[in-house]
Amino acid sequence: MVLAVEELNLYGLAENPDLVGLKQIVSEPVQEDYDHSFLGRVSRLLEPNFNSDFNRELQDPKTYISTDGSNIPMTYRVFNQEYLNNGNPIVVYNFSLFVPGHRGAELPSVFEITKVAREHNSAVVAITTDGYDQPLTNQQLLSLHDFKSMANRKLDLLESISTNGQELIITGASLGGMMSYEMAALNSKRLNPKLKILEIISICSSGHNAYSPSDLSCVFRQFTTGEIVPAAKYLVQDLDPLSILKRSLEMVQTLPTSAQQVMASSIIAYSILHSPLVGVEKEIPPETIVIDELYADDKVSQPQYRNSNWKKAREHPKNKHRVLIENGNHLTLLTHGLMTTLHYLFLTKSQL
Repeated sequence: MVLAVEELNLYGLAENPDLVGLKQIVSEPVQEDYDHSFLGRVSRLLEPNFNSDFNRELQDPKTYISTDGSNIPMTYRVFNQEYLNNGNPIVVYNFSLFVPGHRGAELPSVFEITKVAREHNSAVVAITTDGYDQPLTNQQLLSLHDFKSMANRKLDLLESISTNGQELIITGASLGGMMSYEMAALNSKRLNPKLKILEIISICSSGHNAYSPSDLSCVFRQFTTGEIVPAAKYLVQDLDPLSILKRSLEMVQTLPTSAQQVMASSIIAYSILHSPLVGVEKEIPPETIVIDELYADDKVSQPQYRNSNWKKAREHPKNKHRVLIENGNHLTLLTHGLMTTLHYLFLTKSQL
């Protein structure tokens, strides 16, 4: 978490719109094989055990090579595979940036979502953040500053594995919440879209308004010293030694396991600081249900702006979006945020 923000500060990316700082970061060759890194090996030893089907999919991920000219390899996993394209909605889970879910703290969230989806005979597609699971060239890494292209690649991936007219429920926290918004907005602009996005569940998503200098300083503090106390509270939320050990291992596994993951985090964070989602609420299709949960002490998601943003979205029915501002900070996405996601999955319009 701290490394990516410190890289941004070190190279002065916020003051460098021409991405010279980013080019300095990626000037060294990219490590090609993550399995040989020390942290990579340790993380695999510490991976939590779920049920056999879930573990099997964790060990056997799929790769999609984008066809947008960037040829970026993307890693995705399909849970409840037997329900893929059976006529029921697919749940799409977008991982966050600073609590990476290719291993570690977000995997329990995906596991719980998969269990709920199984009750509804629905598949779950979990897409790893670009640059976290597959080696990229320097040019591909630099392209990660284009947020819309990242979201479009995820839509292309989903189209490639879905039948025409497939319905989606898209969710995620932090960066994953941003992706959920952007994917819904971009899908509405496609000619004859293959996918239909029924619902968005966005937890503490950031990047909806421009960050002033004071905002930037708050964000920097939050992702350095500001996360120490919330992380400690998360680890000891109950005093059961086994639970504390389990959560400790989850947090350890969020550490970057390669230089590329630090680079990718830095570049994507650079994009977030430029607020790629300004006005995106206006572009969400009116038939899409939106659940938007934020936390009062989370400076990254700027909860003070969100209600006013939705007031400007005149074309979107007010009874189809719900802004929830709860007590908590960014790491509340792992506790209350998960409960909100599970509660609103497979929501019907009459229940909103």
